[in-house]
Amino acid sequence: MLNPNNDRLDYGQILAPPAGYDLDFAVGTTYSLDLDALVGASLALGLSREKAARLIRSNGIVIDHITRYTPDTKLSEGSRFSVRGYGKFLFKSVDGVSKKDRIHITVCKFV
Repeated sequence: MLNPNNDRLDYGQILAPPAGYDLDFAVGTTYSLDLDALVGASLALGLSREKAARLIRSNGIVIDHITRYTPDTKLSEGSRFSVRGYGKFLFKSVDGVSKKDRIHITVCKFV
């Protein structure tokens, strides 16, 4: 039988920053979980989607230790991504959907 006191995962420890790093949290909304939408989201970098797509195509974005050059790559919760010149980020969670079908997300920046 499942014991709630002992059989739980602590996502706080799993998603904790590496030693020597702190996290800045930002909560915002986006219309897609595509890489260009998340990278360009004002909460992460303040770039337009077009500029984010150009940045991805030219420099690539490292997602969980794999470099990607396609802006339509989907990210999942818990993905870590880094943007050369802008820093490292953690796509922490999807927190719900608004009435206008915008997705509420939490993104963290390692500082």
